[in-house]
Amino acid sequence: MDIIAPVILIFLLVIILLLLLQLRRSRVEGTPLAARLDALRDAQERTDRSLRDEIARSRAEAQSNAQQERAELAASLSSFGDSVQTRMTDIAKCKTIRWRALRGNCPCLPPAMKKRWKTSV
Repeated sequence: MDIIAPVILIFLLVIILLLLLQLRRSRVEGTPLAARLDALRDAQERTDRSLRDEIARSRAEAQSNAQQERAELAASLSSFGDSVQTRMTDIAKCKTIRWRALRGNCPCLPPAMKKRWKTSV
């Protein structure tokens, strides 16, 4: 038993010495790891900023496109309304011309009815 106690003590000292070396080595290796983590955090922040900027640009572009489409639609509807108005006026003129032609060329109507037609239109 006398030999076992010093051997155990030597093994404990060797283990403590190895643990100290391992601790020193992990501190040295921890510095590059911290630098890598900082670089990763910076890259993530840049990516976040870039994504926010891209979303803002996309939103502004969508608003611009929607405004242009509304303006085009308003112009198309206005043009369509104008053409309908013009066509309706042309139809009314044509109808009036035909009505007057019919009124003068209808021999079967009694004179009283012809007189009434002439005064009505």
